[in-house]
Amino acid sequence: MEDYMKKVIIIIVLLVVVLAIIIGYSGIFYSVTITEKEIGPFTMILQKHKGSYYKTGEIIDQVNAELKKVVDTTKLAGVGLYYDDPAKVKEENLRSECGFILGRTDLAKIGSLKTAFIIKDFKKTLCVMGEFPLRTFLSYMIGPSKVYPKLGKYANDKKYNVEYSVEIYDMQSKKILYCMPVINKK
Repeated sequence: MEDYMKKVIIIIVLLVVVLAIIIGYSGIFYSVTITEKEIGPFTMILQKHKGSYYKTGEIIDQVNAELKKVVDTTKLAGVGLYYDDPAKVKEENLRSECGFILGRTDLAKIGSLKTAFIIKDFKKTLCVMGEFPLRTFLSYMIGPSKVYPKLGKYANDKKYNVEYSVEIYDMQSKKILYCMPVINKK
């Protein structure tokens, strides 16, 4: 019985160590730096979503399923526009739009998708920004909890008025950019 218990304890310890390594690799210990930078211009193909922000991955998957019929989506950055603060708005009322950033040649290829999805231009805009590594699926969950508190504090300290946030999922560079467009000073 002692040998059995030792094996169980060893297995549990190994599982905990492996989990800690995965969480660490996913960015839990990453130090976020906030900067100000202009981003854009770019054009996005988006689909509206109302409800939990945790379900926006499904929306991006839906856009991807249609878009990849006409464009190589593996080279595109994903994007999400998040309009509500989850601390202030009920989960079922959260508004977002998710999809991809399109290049000029991709925009010319999408044809009928222009009527099935929202095409939106993002002009060159000053943003408060934070960057987070995109290493595993956990990065999508860890990133917001590490970046948004710092973004919010920075914007508040600078007395910036921000109305929404933009997340850019850059698969090529393996990073997520969290951006809060600065509308004006409060």
